Amino acid sequence: MKKETLGLLIILVILLVPTHSFARKKMKIIVHMIDQQYEYFSKEVIPQFEKENRVKIDVVRVAHIDNIEAAFTESKRRVSLLKIPFGKCWSLANKGHIMPLNTFLTETDIKIFEDDYILTWFGQKQGKQYFLPRKYETRVMVYRKSKVEDVLNIWSQYRNEINMKLKELNGYGLPRNYILEEDPSEWDFFDIFVVGMVWSLRAYNGEKKARIGHRGAKYLGTALRIVDRVFQCKGDLNSMLYLKHNSVVDAFQWEATYAYAGIYHPAMWEQQWKGENLWNGFYSEDVFLSFMTQLDCMFLHGTGRDDLSGFVQDPEDLGVALMPTGCSLEIHEDGAPLRSGTKSITTGGWLWAIPKKCPFPLLAYKLFLFITSKNKQLEECRRFGMIPVRRDILKDKSILYEYGWTSTMFRKSYKQIQHNGNNFVSSHDRFSEIVALYLDAWYDIVVGKNWAPAKEEEESPTTEAPSRDHIENILWKNYSTKAVKIIGR
Repeated sequence: MKKETLGLLIILVILLVPTHSFARKKMKIIVHMIDQQYEYFSKEVIPQFEKENRVKIDVVRVAHIDNIEAAFTESKRRVSLLKIPFGKCWSLANKGHIMPLNTFLTETDIKIFEDDYILTWFGQKQGKQYFLPRKYETRVMVYRKSKVEDVLNIWSQYRNEINMKLKELNGYGLPRNYILEEDPSEWDFFDIFVVGMVWSLRAYNGEKKARIGHRGAKYLGTALRIVDRVFQCKGDLNSMLYLKHNSVVDAFQWEATYAYAGIYHPAMWEQQWKGENLWNGFYSEDVFLSFMTQLDCMFLHGTGRDDLSGFVQDPEDLGVALMPTGCSLEIHEDGAPLRSGTKSITTGGWLWAIPKKCPFPLLAYKLFLFITSKNKQLEECRRFGMIPVRRDILKDKSILYEYGWTSTMFRKSYKQIQHNGNNFVSSHDRFSEIVALYLDAWYDIVVGKNWAPAKEEEESPTTEAPSRDHIENILWKNYSTKAVKIIGR
């Protein structure tokens, strides 16, 4: 065959072969991330994987956590990897949108996965592994050390005033032989009342006002804080889902109590506070104490990189403690809280999922392994306060002891997770609907001051002290019955 003829044949073959045979594979990832983490992920992590695997990855960023499912279902191109929070994962899985690892990995691959990562069982159902760990998180108590020191030195001067206010609420006052422990990790709900009231009665920067706050916007972050309080009051998964138990009533009674007594900063709900509002609250000294995730802590304290400069003038004045122990506001005749509680709250976090229609599941899994490789995860944990999901990182313990304030925060967080036990953000596929009930109930009872029967002459919300019986009645009639309709009996 002549060279000219051979050359023509080669050109013809090239023209007839589909162009996609030589094109890079395309992948799509849907994520919800803060600006700094998105910059790191999209510009430092993803390009390396693209280069090493000859792929092109489109990272789609969803601005609001509640829009993740819509972004996924409305996506025009097939998604290879989806980042999703605990509280929303099983609704997608139960609708058949998630591909279990067992459908494309061998038993040996699954065993290696389970050996390398912690708490993998959370992503399992009926023997199949649906979800891959991204990060775990919980809330811890964050406070200004100097302001706590103030209260420890002077709170006894306000004891009578605090007792009188509490007597309006529980008919008794502070528990018998009450003391305020020096270590905030030893505190309970009464201690939060005491420090909060002292701060509200004492002038700081020439102002007397509430100095405690948590998230108040109508979204998952606020609901989880209220759900946490149910578990602190010794609730279980069943009572939390149905909003019907002493623990649920105690939780809402305390929330109403803090609002009524002027301990909660009203901007929580008036300005729909999210994380950044809380950080700014610490900066402006409107907030001295809150309940925050690990990422909140990193933003608040600052890291010196990724534009995380911090929100306090003196980062060393920030303290981190375990969550306060729950208890009832009601006092037993012996002077102790009628119902004791626990420090246990929920462990949550984020997961990766490979959608059922993913065109390259093995490649998507390879990307997951790359993102969560030891070096990549350790870097992200240091920079953004993520609790690691890899066993090898947890075993070497360096992250717990070698990074100053960050390590202190991680140690408290790990201890909090130990207190949490098996209290995870619910895997129930209709949990998001229950979350909506908690938000509605909180805005009704606490923000709307519907915590006591209104007098006939009152046209505005009540000014009466919160009534446990009224709160229980509202929860039962307006919210628990809806939960039964959502979940079934």
